[in-house]
Amino acid sequence: MPKCITLDYNSGGVSSGSGLAGGSNTPHGAKNIKYYGNIVLNIPATGFELHESSLGYGNDIINSVAWDVSGCGATFSDGDPAKTILFNQFTAGNTGNGGICEFGKTLIDLIATAKNSIFYNNGRINRGIDINDYNWYYPASLTQGTNTLTTNPGIQYITRSPDSGTGENGVKRGATIEKRYGVDGTPWDESGYDQLTNNSLWPWPNEQRIHDDAAEVDGFSYPTTDWAGGPYTVVNDPQRGFAAIGQTLTRYIWEYLGNPCPDEICNYAQTFHPADTNQNNRIEMKELIGFIGKWRAGQGAFTDLMSALNRWFSGL
Repeated sequence: MPKCITLDYNSGGVSSGSGLAGGSNTPHGAKNIKYYGNIVLNIPATGFELHESSLGYGNDIINSVAWDVSGCGATFSDGDPAKTILFNQFTAGNTGNGGICEFGKTLIDLIATAKNSIFYNNGRINRGIDINDYNWYYPASLTQGTNTLTTNPGIQYITRSPDSGTGENGVKRGATIEKRYGVDGTPWDESGYDQLTNNSLWPWPNEQRIHDDAAEVDGFSYPTTDWAGGPYTVVNDPQRGFAAIGQTLTRYIWEYLGNPCPDEICNYAQTFHPADTNQNNRIEMKELIGFIGKWRAGQGAFTDLMSALNRWFSGL
């Protein structure tokens, strides 16, 4: 599951905490789910819920972020004692119940490893981790394992590690989510589907359309009860957070800690061809066909059509 974002959802008055599924939920005996470059931000629940039964294992979190979640940054349950689970370059900050939490612990359970990660200002110490190495903890009272750092990391951006490369074999501790995972055109489990490319992830593709859809208020009505039948007490304003007027998804995430978005990230001077709806500087067959349809309907210029054809034939 490369580069997914969950943010700003409202529980509608339901009690918050680890009991609510959050940014992800791989239930029961889920196996070998890999999270690469995922962001969970500002939700009243746990960040990543990996599995709920003794059959699950191999559900790794890599180079991902859970920040301002009221539950745990990530949770997991017992699993096959011959299997493992990995948290690598994970950033968990301002969580209510701890960076990583194991539930339902028995005498025999899988081996959990946390390494090259940052655990910042969390409500409790991590629970259920067997191997802790090369992690950065703040405050120091939350420290576990070996090769640790305990100074204030001075995090400016939740998606950019402040580490200079002091982790295992010189890697950065914590997540840095700036480039795209997955070679273009590779579905899950094909060679390159989980490869970190050099293609910029920001500004987020199609974020204006995402903003407009999230901020839609026409015909919107508030519920009177929550999912459990209780009163709906929290107003869920569609135009809050990244959907606020004049806001963008990229700026909202990168400026979440109050620092201005770096110029190379909020590069809104960049323009894309009208046919390049994915905004990846490459015109694909589906996009070309769609633009031809728009041109035939009088919604596109002939010069843009010819340049789109030339770029497609050139593989650009």
